[in-house]
Amino acid sequence: MAAVTLPVRLPRSPRGGRRALAGAAAGAAITLAAVVAWLAVQGGGAFTVLSDSMAPTFRAGDLVLIERIDPATARAGDVIAFPSPRDGRTIVHRAQRVSAASAQVSFVTRGDANPVSERWAVPADGSVGRVRWVVPRLGHVTRFAASPAGWLLLVAVPGALLAAMELRRLRRRDDA
Repeated sequence: MAAVTLPVRLPRSPRGGRRALAGAAAGAAITLAAVVAWLAVQGGGAFTVLSDSMAPTFRAGDLVLIERIDPATARAGDVIAFPSPRDGRTIVHRAQRVSAASAQVSFVTRGDANPVSERWAVPADGSVGRVRWVVPRLGHVTRFAASPAGWLLLVAVPGALLAAMELRRLRRRDDA
C-alpha cells in the first residue's frame, strides 16, 4: 500500500518573517561584537576605513578587523595596520618589504590604489596589526553611531521607548 502524504500548511504570520530577520540581524551583531571583543583583548580592534587608498581590497566606509602581531612575523603581501609616523592616525596598507634588524623592524608599505610607498620602522618588541576580516560598509554605521546624532538615534531614543513601554505595562498592571 502506498503512503499518502497530505499537504502540510503552516500558518503564515506576518510577524514571523520580521522576527526571523530580526533574530538573524541580532545574531550577526552579537557575533561581530564577540569577534571585535576577542580582537581587542588580543590587542587588536576594529577600524573604519577612511579613504580608498586600499581599493579594491576594501573601500572607505568598510570596517576592518585587526589582530595584533609581532612585527617580525609580518610578511610582504600582508595588509597591516600601523600608526602614521606623521600624525599617529592608524594607517592600513599592504606591506611590500619587511626587514628585521636587532632593535627594529623596518617596513615599506603602500596602499593598493596609491602610487607612492612609505617607509617606517617599529621597535622589534613593539606590535603592528594584521587585517583579519573586512566587513563591507559597516564602518559607515559605526562612525554614525559614534556621532551625537547616532548616539541619540541608536541609544537614547530606544532607551526612552523601552522606558515608556515599561511604564505603560506597570500602569496596566496597577489598573487591573
